[in-house]
Amino acid sequence: MIKGLFFGIWLALYLAGMWTYSSTAFMYDQHIQFVFTTDVSWERFFSLRYVGDLQTDEDLLFSKIAHVFSSALLAFLFFLWLGLRTWTVAAMLIFVTTVEVVQEFFTRDARALDIVLNGTGVCIGVFAAAVWLLGSRKKSAEEVNV
Repeated sequence: MIKGLFFGIWLALYLAGMWTYSSTAFMYDQHIQFVFTTDVSWERFFSLRYVGDLQTDEDLLFSKIAHVFSSALLAFLFFLWLGLRTWTVAAMLIFVTTVEVVQEFFTRDARALDIVLNGTGVCIGVFAAAVWLLGSRKKSAEEVNV
C-alpha cells in the first residue's frame, strides 16, 4: 500500500514536470501551469540541433539529467510496488514514451532524444530495483535461517 502511495506521489510530480508550461518555472519557482493545444508541430521531434547547446545552457543540461533521474525514480518505485516483471518493464517504457509524446500537446517540445533519456532512466530503475529486491530477499532468507 505505502509503495503504491510513494509511486503515486512521484507520478504526480513527474507528470507536472513533464507537462507544465515551463519546466524551468516548475524547477525554480514551483510554478505549475497547464496549457493544452491542438496546434502541434512534429518537425523538431527527431532534431538533434539542440544537443550542442548542452555545453553552454545549464538549464537545458539540468533538464536532460532530470529526465533520466526522474524516470529512474519513477520506474524504481513502480517496480518496488508491482514487482520486476517483463510486463512491468514494458508498461513503464510505454508509459514514459507516451508521456513524452503527449508533451507536445501541452505546448512543450516532444523529442526523440528525451524518449531515449527516459528509457535510460527506466533501465537504471530496473537495475536499482533488481539490486534492492535481491538484497531484500537475501536478507529475508538470512532472517528465516537464524
